[in-house]
Amino acid sequence: MVLNGLKRFQAQVLEGWPSAKEPDIEGMFQRFYELASQRGVARMLAGLILMRRDVAALGPDVLRPAAERLHAGRLRRANRDGSRVPELEDSMFVATFLMIIVLGDSLFGTSVRRALGLHSKDSAQRFRRWLVKAIEGMARRDSGT
Repeated sequence: MVLNGLKRFQAQVLEGWPSAKEPDIEGMFQRFYELASQRGVARMLAGLILMRRDVAALGPDVLRPAAERLHAGRLRRANRDGSRVPELEDSMFVATFLMIIVLGDSLFGTSVRRALGLHSKDSAQRFRRWLVKAIEGMARRDSGT
């Protein structure tokens, strides 16, 4: 049941992606966030990890296709802009960072923002927009553009 749920999750992440924006960090982030938080995937993954059953459920075939798609977008952009071509490992680290942030925010973000006094209706959306800008800024600095 869990494996089928993760396969559906993977298909939903890839569905309708990439967005018009490349290297599509924003598209990956928004799509993954929507699925992880609104459909309970973050809670399911947290449960698997806490029960130490994540190794069987989270093989490379679950999240890697999304990271590879992100990498392909980053390659297209680098070739188009004449900037440094990112290594696959760098794209995998970007994907890791995004997925950890999304899962953490899905589980704890509302509580943390509330505890910090950021409890307006749109604070989650503002945080996500801020985070995408920060990540894209880091990627630009790393590529030298």
